[in-house]
Amino acid sequence: MPILFTDYDKQLAQRVLDGDNGAVDAALALFERQDPTTLSEAARLIQLHGDLSPEAFDGLAQAFDRHWHLRDMPCN
Repeated sequence: MPILFTDYDKQLAQRVLDGDNGAVDAALALFERQDPTTLSEAARLIQLHGDLSPEAFDGLAQAFDRHWHLRDMPCN
């Protein structure tokens, strides 16, 4: 199934690629919207928009770790 990106999703991905100050937050917002189940899927979401530098991958990995933990938290 193809991944459908809104303009907002594309902006979030670009912020991650650019390494902006809010790159981790941007990646987390993108992951909340797209809900990747693996780090590879998360990376692919970003790589669809450009080359992923080592620094950008570090931010992506940090965001995915947060996403993974928050995703499985029970809601009150």
